[in-house]
Amino acid sequence: MLNIYNLELNLKLLKAKLMKKIFTLFAIVSLLTSCGGGNDKITLQTSVGKVNKVMVVTKASDWNGDIGKEIRNSFGELMVGLPQPESVLSVSQVAPNGFGTMMKVSRNIMIIGIADKEEYYVKNNVYAEPQTIVYVYAKDKEGVWAALLDDRIDIIATDHAPHSLEEKQNTYFNAPSGGPLVQHALVAMLEFYHQGKVSLEWIVTKMCHAPADCFQLKERGFIKEGYYADLVVLDIDKSWTVAKDNILYHCGWSPFEGQEFKSTVSKTFVNGNLVYNKGVFDESTRGMRLEFDR
Repeated sequence: MLNIYNLELNLKLLKAKLMKKIFTLFAIVSLLTSCGGGNDKITLQTSVGKVNKVMVVTKASDWNGDIGKEIRNSFGELMVGLPQPESVLSVSQVAPNGFGTMMKVSRNIMIIGIADKEEYYVKNNVYAEPQTIVYVYAKDKEGVWAALLDDRIDIIATDHAPHSLEEKQNTYFNAPSGGPLVQHALVAMLEFYHQGKVSLEWIVTKMCHAPADCFQLKERGFIKEGYYADLVVLDIDKSWTVAKDNILYHCGWSPFEGQEFKSTVSKTFVNGNLVYNKGVFDESTRGMRLEFDR
């Protein structure tokens, strides 16, 4: 249900267990380290970067794989109440061998690695001040993936921020956060179904039921009599490859260009109206304001 899992998400309601702890640690430690301290500390240079930007230190293969996708989905949640979409946290990646002096003065850093045991902890003001560094370790790649899949994350969502490709090619500290993802979020999650990592029911729960429950949305998020029919029809075994001519974003690009997906969204219904049918939109139908049952 594309319009359901693209809802703006409330950080306080959504950050479950691990990711909730990590974000909370980022926020609290950042506040504490910005308050100053005694005069007996070693003077560190001033950190660089906005308070909501996080640099993730991990290998490119992990960042472009399951681990990176889960981090972007979690940290890409949108803040509620702003005049324009703005991620709670925006993330970028740097490889361990590129994590040099200039990168180490970033304000917020997450370091992902392999260790003898699974753990995470926080250090502050290691290379600069104020600074928060979260270390996340697992015994192997599957350990990191498992830590992100065992219901420590309640909801899977997407940060759809359709900046132009020219804007995204700026330097790290000048590039706007987020990217165009809403068209490909569902089919990307279905790749994990094809890999046998999750069930279809799990995807529906995380992307449809859980957001509706979390926000107490009235008559949304479930296929029930009397509920609004916000639905997608899938061709679960129809493969396709993302290319310029099938990207539907107005910005005209996608980070998934060249990626083959094993499933296709063929139809989308909003409030019971067919609004998308095999590449053709019916823009005569508009969405409705959400109502809450609180």
